[in-house]
Amino acid sequence: MVNSLKHLCMALEPVLRKVVRCNINPSPHSSLYIYSSKTHSSSSASSASGLQLVFSSKLSLPIFTGTKIVDAGGSPLQILLADTATGTRMDNKVKVEIEIEFTDNSSWIRSRKFRIGARVVRDGGRGLRVREAMTEAFIVKDHRGELYKKHHPPMLEDEVWRLEKIGKDGAFHKKLAAEGVNSVQDFLKLSVVDPLKLRKMLGAGMSDKMWEVTIKHARRCELGNKHYIYRGPSYCLTLNPICQVVNATISGQDCSNLDISGINKVSSLQ
Repeated sequence: MVNSLKHLCMALEPVLRKVVRCNINPSPHSSLYIYSSKTHSSSSASSASGLQLVFSSKLSLPIFTGTKIVDAGGSPLQILLADTATGTRMDNKVKVEIEIEFTDNSSWIRSRKFRIGARVVRDGGRGLRVREAMTEAFIVKDHRGELYKKHHPPMLEDEVWRLEKIGKDGAFHKKLAAEGVNSVQDFLKLSVVDPLKLRKMLGAGMSDKMWEVTIKHARRCELGNKHYIYRGPSYCLTLNPICQVVNATISGQDCSNLDISGINKVSSLQ
């Protein structure tokens, strides 16, 4: 069995490089491109009694037309050989990287979802069957929707409509813009300096549940390492980019180890 598996793994390398296929029902208005593949292999064997191809990670969602499909970590899709008897993945035997993209969305089929599958066309004549790999079902959206998608995590310089529950040119977006809240940084600064004003600005149309979703998304923003100094007659405050106090010196006393969470309002720095 060990020798058979060894020969099979060696035979799979050139086969998988050429025959990774996506098992999606064809449409006269769509096609799937496989641009390239890279294969890494080793001749070491395993004592497996059954083999299956598997995708190394889940897909990164959402997926848009004309955009290369990657895994949840942002890397090209990888197909590995797995031992179904032990549940282990034989990364050092066969590993294929593929680059694919869709030219049409999935709205034309009844389920409105696609799956990507990969199978071995032949098993090297060794009498061992390798089961196919299959992704979870997913929706492919038109690339024009990518222009309006939310960022996870958001960036300070992102326009404020990139936050969840705030649609581009929607009612909340217009209300915020009218008050000079145009970026995610503006939104976060006001949420620190005067959260009640920000909440009132959005109005009753934004429910408490929606508010929590928006605030939670905004707070995932990466703030970076930039800090600002605000000085007064007897104090010096160090603020992060969204006006949170990270250090305070009052009357010459360093208050770094004290509770400074009660300092709620500070001047907004540009």
